[in-house]
Amino acid sequence: MSALFRWLARLFGPKHPPLVTVTKRCTGATVKEALTRFEDACSDENFQNVEIWEQAERRDGTLVRYEVRWKYSVLDDGAYSTHEAWALLVPATPDPGYLVAKATAEHHMPL
Repeated sequence: MSALFRWLARLFGPKHPPLVTVTKRCTGATVKEALTRFEDACSDENFQNVEIWEQAERRDGTLVRYEVRWKYSVLDDGAYSTHEAWALLVPATPDPGYLVAKATAEHHMPL
């Protein structure tokens, strides 16, 4: 991807909503694993899975836009609802991988 295209994508791409600091430590070896653990621990619904739509490396970490899927119970196969969410992940020192540092507050228990 060219530098011009990345600059235009940042300039005209989707703007993220306000992010709040996450106090619970949710880490994973990959971005998806960290987000999965975060949603499983902090979602106010029965969490099913996440699907990453886009991610961008920034000076302050990795900004991720993703979809959260919920189900009625642990016995359900399919999702009944979805929600777009955003998170900022940073290196999970001293552990290898990623730590969810900030996230959108909507649909989450107190972060």
